Amino acid sequence: TVELSEEYFTYTGNNISRTIYRELNGGYSDTTNFFYDNKTNYYGKNPVLWFTDLLFADLNGLVLPFALSENNVVSLDQNVPGSTVAVTYGETDKQDIESLTIGGDLFSRYKYKCQ
Repeated sequence: TVELSEEYFTYTGNNISRTIYRELNGGYSDTTNFFYDNKTNYYGKNPVLWFTDLLFADLNGLVLPFALSENNVVSLDQNVPGSTVAVTYGETDKQDIESLTIGGDLFSRYKYKCQ
């Protein structure tokens, strides 16, 4: 087995505040900082969402903060001026996630059946 890359995670409280990705053979490195609201993480409230959403098909340092942090990511940046990307959520009347938009692009929409 040959290791190709590694990722490091920094936590602030119960949120992943920074991820560092490094390619081991090419020298490429990338740092991403994550910023949060004070609401309980939608994916933590309903883990089935991140187990079934294609957004999480490749579990890496860019998506794991969305699923594993205590609160919801509201923006991220990659240490480049002007690189801040806004993250917004649509919410149902029961305060569940209805949609996830990253940088103005709709990434996921969630539908719930009445029980």
